[in-house]
Amino acid sequence: MEKVTFEIHKDLLNAKTQEYFVKSAGLTDESDKSKRMLKDANEIKNEIEESMRIKVAVSFFSDFEVHEDTLTIERVLFKCNPFSLLCQKNVRGVYLYVITAGDYCFEDRGIVDQVYADLWRTSYLDAGRNVLKKILLKDY
Repeated sequence: MEKVTFEIHKDLLNAKTQEYFVKSAGLTDESDKSKRMLKDANEIKNEIEESMRIKVAVSFFSDFEVHEDTLTIERVLFKCNPFSLLCQKNVRGVYLYVITAGDYCFEDRGIVDQVYADLWRTSYLDAGRNVLKKILLKDY
């Protein structure tokens, strides 16, 4: 098993993060309302951006077993219907990863601010997963 931990710098994520946020918040049109909402959302981004730390832990396993809908790694079972589509002889290894965006507290804020903050965190994570995918494909 190979285990690696690292941080993905936010500068690598900013363009995709913004794209994902705009799409998930439904602010893709050019209306005045969408522009105003995006301005408010960007203020929330500026507040939480300092606490955003995209950290990743990845492990590679070459010793695994796939049987029907179950993947087994070191006696740990992972059950998922799409696993039944895998042909084990065609799979050379398995990457397991955990990715986090850091922590912030918006519980004392209005619901719209909380939604924006959660959408920003999700957008950072989605952009981080894209970078991680590129890293893993390059490693492969």
